[in-house]
Amino acid sequence: MIFTELVVIVSFLSRFQLDRQVTDLNNEILDNQRRIESYGDLEENVRAVQKKIETYNQLKTQTPLTQVLDKLSEITPEDIQFQELAIRQNLLQVSARAGSRQALEQFIQNMQSSQYFYGVVSDNISNTDAKTPGFDFGIQALVGTPQAAKKSTPNQKNNPEDTPEAQ
Repeated sequence: MIFTELVVIVSFLSRFQLDRQVTDLNNEILDNQRRIESYGDLEENVRAVQKKIETYNQLKTQTPLTQVLDKLSEITPEDIQFQELAIRQNLLQVSARAGSRQALEQFIQNMQSSQYFYGVVSDNISNTDAKTPGFDFGIQALVGTPQAAKKSTPNQKNNPEDTPEAQ
């Protein structure tokens, strides 16, 4: 009988020790879960930074926007009003209105003779509003010099969607 009572007392005391261990383990699990969750935010931040770096590297290889706008403003006659201007990588797309045929011809001639723009394609020349003189038109051109484009992409195949003829 004494032996049975000793077993019951030891069991009773060991229960407190085991309960304490279970509580400690649960607390440790919660701490580890919080730590892992905090790394989840860090992972999201790292991925966001990597995406920004990738975008920056893509933009770094492109021609600076201010340089494109400066060159475009140098060759644009006064009678040209830009409606839309899009620059993707080295492709310039312009939608504009020329107040006269001479301004339109001068702008196209300036684009074609420029050392900075090449592969100039004009399209959609129209006079949609018969009440006002002038022409609505669109122009696409590659930006930079043909030699610089060949040097910057020697191992890449040209994507037909990036050329003005494809659009």
